[in-house]
Amino acid sequence: MHIARLFLYAFFLSGLMLVLLACDDDPSGVGVGVGPDPLEGGEPITVDLLPNTVDTERAPAVAGGVGTQSPQRFFAGRVDDPVAGVTRAEGFFNVRQPASVSSSFVEGPVDGAFLRFAPVSVYGDTTGTLSLTVYDMPAPWSPDEARTDTTLASGDAVTSVDFLPTDEEVLIPLPESWIQENEATLRDTTDGGQSFLDTFAGFRIAHESGNAAVGFNRTDANLSVVTGSDTTALEGRASLTTVERDTAPNLPDDRILVQSGFGQTLTFAFDFENPPLDTLQGVPVNRAEFVLPVDSTLFFENTPEGFVRPQPSDYELSGISTDDAQEVTLASGISVVTDAVRITGENPLQVFEDSFLRTPPFQRFIVTPRGGTDGSSDELSLGVSVFHRVAPDADEDPSTSPRATVTVTPF
Repeated sequence: MHIARLFLYAFFLSGLMLVLLACDDDPSGVGVGVGPDPLEGGEPITVDLLPNTVDTERAPAVAGGVGTQSPQRFFAGRVDDPVAGVTRAEGFFNVRQPASVSSSFVEGPVDGAFLRFAPVSVYGDTTGTLSLTVYDMPAPWSPDEARTDTTLASGDAVTSVDFLPTDEEVLIPLPESWIQENEATLRDTTDGGQSFLDTFAGFRIAHESGNAAVGFNRTDANLSVVTGSDTTALEGRASLTTVERDTAPNLPDDRILVQSGFGQTLTFAFDFENPPLDTLQGVPVNRAEFVLPVDSTLFFENTPEGFVRPQPSDYELSGISTDDAQEVTLASGISVVTDAVRITGENPLQVFEDSFLRTPPFQRFIVTPRGGTDGSSDELSLGVSVFHRVAPDADEDPSTSPRATVTVTPF
């Protein structure tokens, strides 16, 4: 039986004995406002309440962006992580013509073209060569509100490039055959460049070989077009990342993995209608805190030399309403403190106050990893972290299990 339940039963039974003693001494002094009431003014007690379910579910992150809006970052590559399993990312990138172009750009011919990318983030092996293949996109695509589980058709392979994930710049020359096929479109400035936007579909960048996924910022990337002595940079306009997990994480049974970008979130729920939480019905709540322990040693013990593994920059807690119709953000910008994600304050207090005194407002809770140690929380990341499940001996020692630590004042 849960320790919280045993303690509460003992507390309530002792209160009942006091009631009986009071009745023997003076029945008129019970329940009519005369003399002390032994069930009022109890000392606050703190209990650890364990969730009845802890699991994960996928909520793919928004990964498409246009212009200067977030996310700026797009990823390409494949990582075989000894803990997290295999993550595969594909990047999609498109450009726009500058506001003004030279006469040689308009008149042509195009003598050369190359993609210019600047790596800003890496997940995986930083010491080995990464090979990426560039594909044509067969039709224009929209990144608006597109998420990491988006499916887009792809065209023919154009070229490939080998580089180190730590390189400051990656230049990808495009072959003459591609230039000849696309020259008219590249130089089409009709309607201030709108004709180009309507026609040019951009590129897909996918893994060929190597053990890393590299992130690039859209506004730092371009398609450079060489005409005579001029080089015109067609600036990054749109980007998107799709993410898949090809193999499951390699974890002990009592651990669970979350990943930003891919959108692997942590979910947990409490059963307020059955023991031990039902013993707290009607009891006022003074304070409440969600405590979700993070395993900080598993990665440390399973990281090869030269392997970089970003972790989420922070987390967001939301609740799913009991009718499954609404998701409410309860806290955001939460950092790991003392090897745990801790959420306290007014919202957790209100959750348990409503659940004990009225009706539980949420059927389950979701913890979403955001951003990564390689960027801000608004940026796309492939950051991973490992949480604890409820330990088999959590009734005796809940300190390493996800839980709610709640302070109540029994009557």
